[in-house]
Amino acid sequence: MEDFPVKYRYTHLEKAVEVCASLVIFFINLKQEVGFISSGLIYDTHPHIRMMGGHGHGMLLLENLAVIKGCTGPVDIIDLINNARITFPNGTRIILISPSLKEIHIQSFASNRRKRMFLEYIPVTDQKKKHIHPDIKTFSLSELEGEVLYV
Repeated sequence: MEDFPVKYRYTHLEKAVEVCASLVIFFINLKQEVGFISSGLIYDTHPHIRMMGGHGHGMLLLENLAVIKGCTGPVDIIDLINNARITFPNGTRIILISPSLKEIHIQSFASNRRKRMFLEYIPVTDQKKKHIHPDIKTFSLSELEGEVLYV
C-alpha cells in the first residue's frame, strides 16, 4: 500500500481490486487457469493461490479479493513471487496491477521473458500510459474499459 500515492490511496486500492476481479472473471470465462499473488493482506498474510481453472476456483479468488486489505509497510513483489514457490508453466501471462514499478522490478520481470513468461502491467493511478520496457506490455485503464474488464 506504500506504493500508492497517499492522497488517493484507498481509491487506487479499490480500483486495483476491481481490475483484478474483472480479469479473474474474464479469464475463467475463457476457460483459462488463473492464480493470484498479492502484496495486500488477507488475515495478516500475503495471499498466494495456485493457478487452476473453473468457476469454483474463480469464486475462491473473488472471495479472497473481497476481504483483501492494504499492508502498511513496503513489500517487494519479486520476493512475494519467489516465496510463494509457485511453478509457472511456459507461456504464463503475469498481469501486474500496481500503481508503479521500480526499475529493479522491471529488469527482473523482463528477464523472465527468456523463461517464456509474459508480463503485462496495468497501472491503477491516473498516470498517462507509458511503455516501461519493450518486453512488458502496458495497458491503461481506459484502454481496457469495455474490452477486457466488462465482458
